[in-house]
Amino acid sequence: MLVFVLAWAQPGSIPWGKPAESVPQKPAEQGDVLASACASGNDFNRRVTACSSRIDSGKLKGDDLADAYYRRGTAYYYLKQSQSAMSDYNQAIAMTPSNPVYLNDRGILFRDLGDNDNAMQDFNKAIAIRPGYALAYANRAYIQRSRHKLDEAIADASTAIKLDPKLVWAYENRAFAYEDKEQWRALFDDAQKMIELSPDYRLGYEFRGHAYLEVGQYQDAITDFTKCIAMDSTAIYGYRMRGRARYFLNQFDGAAADFQAALAIDPKDETTISFFNDLKRRNPASASQSPSVQQSENYANELTDWGIPPQSELKTEVGSQTPLIIPGGRRVTTGEVVKLINTEAVIVDVLRDNAGGHRTLPGAIYMPGAGDPGTFRDRVQRRLSPVLAQLTSQNANRPLVFLCEGAKCWESYNAALRAMQLGYRNVLWYRGGLNSWTAAKQQLQPPAAVRDVIN
Repeated sequence: MLVFVLAWAQPGSIPWGKPAESVPQKPAEQGDVLASACASGNDFNRRVTACSSRIDSGKLKGDDLADAYYRRGTAYYYLKQSQSAMSDYNQAIAMTPSNPVYLNDRGILFRDLGDNDNAMQDFNKAIAIRPGYALAYANRAYIQRSRHKLDEAIADASTAIKLDPKLVWAYENRAFAYEDKEQWRALFDDAQKMIELSPDYRLGYEFRGHAYLEVGQYQDAITDFTKCIAMDSTAIYGYRMRGRARYFLNQFDGAAADFQAALAIDPKDETTISFFNDLKRRNPASASQSPSVQQSENYANELTDWGIPPQSELKTEVGSQTPLIIPGGRRVTTGEVVKLINTEAVIVDVLRDNAGGHRTLPGAIYMPGAGDPGTFRDRVQRRLSPVLAQLTSQNANRPLVFLCEGAKCWESYNAALRAMQLGYRNVLWYRGGLNSWTAAKQQLQPPAAVRDVIN
């Protein structure tokens, strides 16, 4: 059975291919505060300022001046100021052309900018100067793989591993090449090594899960993809491939739930759509639409008007009757929400449920606490901002549907107000929530993902 071979990482997201944070060179002025601030630290703006002061002082010469340019270039790199980083790297290399670290790190910047030719030239020069430079071989393997020169990529990654058996970045590039060549045993072995060296890195489990899937060890694949999801609940690959493994085990309901979760992250993902279509053809009942919903039916009081005035502030007493209107947003009914399943809409369940084993709408993200009372400047609001930005791919027009227990629950109302305060323009409030959904005989499922905004 063939499963689509996929790429998971983009050049800008690879942790082991970044410029070095520690170069075996000592600052020219021991004890100098500026030298220390320029050399290291996670405050990259401070590092730029310190390095600039050292460069402008006129006191540095030769290799020391080159080092200051290099370190400022690295700070600019992490600030994503690519033009300034390139200018400083060029200056450092012009002064000290035989430093392989400078060349390697400029090559990484070229790679991130999509200039693989210049990246390869810099990696080649770095290796020529220092033949034992494992990281440069691993970076060159990345370029070879991106050019579909898989044997060359494997050779370079293997050299890097021989030079540094703990370099996870080298195993990763070789694993990608083995995957492209459909060499599942070799892929499995490299995945095992990645997990051993970096057990908190999701990609090792994705590789191993894929290898398990291809050789028919579906339950082992499910275990690995579940670990991937636990590490990053917004990564589509884990849901998609776990759904595929469940499909082969005839676990059709679980497969459908995983595909729906993947489509909640990216409704246009062609591979997931293809897998879901396979499921629908093989077992139409598991992927069929839920029972029909009558648009005029007042499921669990979702249409009942209790005369409660709408408000624009967060409600403190969340377990009481709600209004029919939400300022700045739109109330949606069960019939409308049924049509939003498996679309680009992001469905968010914010009910605080202490019973455990929470079940919600198909594909919904479970975000307990997002509808807590408070202010629009509190900790929940601050934590909610990046979570919604990630779920919507920073698209303020993407539909956001909020729900909680039912028409006597203000948590979804509060969450919708919080989202509107953050600038989202297509906020939908599902007033009926879980009570109306079940009253309409629609299915509940485990959440597609759980996001924490309160801890």
